Amino acid sequence: MAGTPVTVYPGCAPYPAAEKARRIEAIAAQSEIVRFMGMRFTDLEPGGCRIELPVRPAFLNGRGVVHGGVVATLADTAIAYSVHGALPPQARTASIELKINFVRPVSEGTLVALGRLVNLGRRTAVVEADVLTPAGKLAARCLSTVMISAPAEGA
Repeated sequence: MAGTPVTVYPGCAPYPAAEKARRIEAIAAQSEIVRFMGMRFTDLEPGGCRIELPVRPAFLNGRGVVHGGVVATLADTAIAYSVHGALPPQARTASIELKINFVRPVSEGTLVALGRLVNLGRRTAVVEADVLTPAGKLAARCLSTVMISAPAEGA
């Protein structure tokens, strides 16, 4: 699981190591939810990313398994950064549809999300993310449509 490579979107060049490190550091500095939840980006490319999330007791629901909202947030984050990496820096995105299938519960260990850009259009992108158990089995699969827009005037 640790060596699972992320997908580079066709037509995009992989990031050089220094650029990849700079972008990962910028994500952690800019995203309060990433820091708050303790997400760790372990790989990032134009069109793909890999994020680890250690399970904490606060993430468990009343039945002792990771709450579906935590899994969905992890998947949505992998989706967002998979598409961001393939766009110009001034582009803005917003999820307009998110569908998730929960396959198996997780109660401990580290979840891994693998994001992958499926299709990049001028106005929308289709992106998916798999969330894996600590044993590398599928815990959830998420599919999203993301709107792409230019930044607002003055932004």
